[in-house]
Amino acid sequence: MAGNGGDGTQHEIANGLMGTGVPMGVLPDGTGNGFANEMGIPGTLEPALELLWTSYQQREADIAQLDDV
Repeated sequence: MAGNGGDGTQHEIANGLMGTGVPMGVLPDGTGNGFANEMGIPGTLEPALELLWTSYQQREADIAQLDDV
């Protein structure tokens, strides 16, 4: 699953996918795109789409849930 948006959108997608084992594709379209930058994803849509379509590499990121929120 891939989502187009900024850090807030990527946060919501990660929350929805947490624990499912489904890979998350990131298509940056926000102001800062801090998560995409940290993951090495290009900051504009077309290069990010090309990377998503052509790369078989995956990176792991830690995710945590606190206080059942």
